[in-house]
Amino acid sequence: MRILQCVLFVVSIGATVLGMASSAQAQRGGGRGMMQYNRAQLCSLKEVQSELKLSDEQQKLATEIFTKYTADVRELFQNAGGDFAGMMEKSTKLGNESSAKILEKLEEGQRTRLMQIYVQSNGTNALFDTEVQKGLKITDDQAKKLADARNANREAMMSAFGELQGASQEDRQKKMQELQNVSNEKYFGCISADQKIAFEKMGGTKIEIDLSPLAPRRPNN
Repeated sequence: MRILQCVLFVVSIGATVLGMASSAQAQRGGGRGMMQYNRAQLCSLKEVQSELKLSDEQQKLATEIFTKYTADVRELFQNAGGDFAGMMEKSTKLGNESSAKILEKLEEGQRTRLMQIYVQSNGTNALFDTEVQKGLKITDDQAKKLADARNANREAMMSAFGELQGASQEDRQKKMQELQNVSNEKYFGCISADQKIAFEKMGGTKIEIDLSPLAPRRPNN
């Protein structure tokens, strides 16, 4: 039951967050609660493919990589056996592996623009990305503080599960916005003012993206 509750919670939160902001532009600089989109997911979107000017061959490869990633994550959820923390860790690993495969197929300019789109789409959650941390020169101490803050934020999200049961969409959005604001403050509090400025510049030119196709779906019984 615990793993089912956690999965349904993520699905519910995903729908609420996407209801709050349906474009990457609206997400810029903000966190996304427990949700984080990897590069393979983003490259499955038509707007991103167009922005990156992917060739027909690149689009085909992007679709294949995303389809494989989706199938692997679905299998992971089905066989999690109640280990929510392990599931999240393995899911992140699958995302990183899929992202690496995508990057191998892109040219330098495409990789640079995808990084900007990644930062826009993920907001402060992008601070956990290896390449982002490298660009910001995040120290080991800062990385630990960020990890601790993320764990605290996840606990806050999970504790909100019961509170949000049966709540109206308006109340759910209000609560999620409160948690999102706190999350952003905690993450930005782990880095310096100069790093925050550099991070905000990483988003590059704004682009409107419909992220709803990436919303988590309620698992089948």
